[in-house]
Amino acid sequence: ESSSDPKDPYLLFAQPGVIWHDNDGVYDMKAGAAVYAFNNIEHSPELAHRPSTTDGYQKSNTLVGGQYKYSYDAISPEIELNANILEPVSLPLVTSLLGYNVSYTGLFGNYIKSLDHGKNSEGWIAGFKVGQRKVEDAGQWQLRYSLRRLQKDAWLDNYPDSDFYGGAVNVKGHEVLLTLGLLRSFAIDLDYYQTQPIAGGLKKEKLFQADINLKF
Repeated sequence: ESSSDPKDPYLLFAQPGVIWHDNDGVYDMKAGAAVYAFNNIEHSPELAHRPSTTDGYQKSNTLVGGQYKYSYDAISPEIELNANILEPVSLPLVTSLLGYNVSYTGLFGNYIKSLDHGKNSEGWIAGFKVGQRKVEDAGQWQLRYSLRRLQKDAWLDNYPDSDFYGGAVNVKGHEVLLTLGLLRSFAIDLDYYQTQPIAGGLKKEKLFQADINLKF
């Protein structure tokens, strides 16, 4: 990236949003829409840090003569609906092991549409959360599940989640994330991905990883 180069790619974006909650402290909602405007991407050479083909992943953005065919300007609305359960629900096995009933549930979704072309230009993710709203102490937990699909020219393949099929586009699959509180401000994330290409004969992938989160 060089500020002295008039053809240096750059991105402008805006994301207005709204937040709503009821007066009883039970339901709340967050909604917004991001607008992305890329400059100097269309008809420019491919960027660095794309998915690694040597690791068996795919570079799926459409190129013509080694240059991007599209500009990838996009709009991306999203919504999250949350509910606090004032009378927590007991799940027998979970409650006996961890000591906490279900006190929260939520739904979320995000859609993206590339604006300057119509083919293979959409992506979405949808899912739910259940458990505690925040995992901040020993025994607290939250389970999150999501299903997603991202077509090959919905977005530049430099930027998607690098854990989901190597950060590639032209992919679909599932993610399950379980967060467990071990101590106050100390938790572990157990994350499982089951992913595959939407089209093409490349490998399917199952990935499990664990992360430790410590707050000071």
